[in-house]
Amino acid sequence: MSSAANAAQVRLEQVTPTHSRVVLDNPPLNLMGPEFVLQIREVLTALENDDQVKVVVFESAVEGVFLNHSDFLANFDDLTSIPQGRRASRHGRMSSCA
Repeated sequence: MSSAANAAQVRLEQVTPTHSRVVLDNPPLNLMGPEFVLQIREVLTALENDDQVKVVVFESAVEGVFLNHSDFLANFDDLTSIPQGRRASRHGRMSSCA
């Protein structure tokens, strides 16, 4: 992965020369934070550049959870940054979700 200091949240495993496995491992909910997005982008680029791979299986290392709702077509900058104060200014106050 790109950052040795961060734990691998997305792992690429080669089962055979033509079969790869992508393991999503960001407990407890496999949330797509900035590091997760960077890692999955790196894994997908590696798969796109491997002409031998014919089958890719995505699986979760987190029991009972595959992946939270995510927009893979979103702008990369939108997925890796959080605007500060945006929610508070739009709603006038911060609220929590139970």
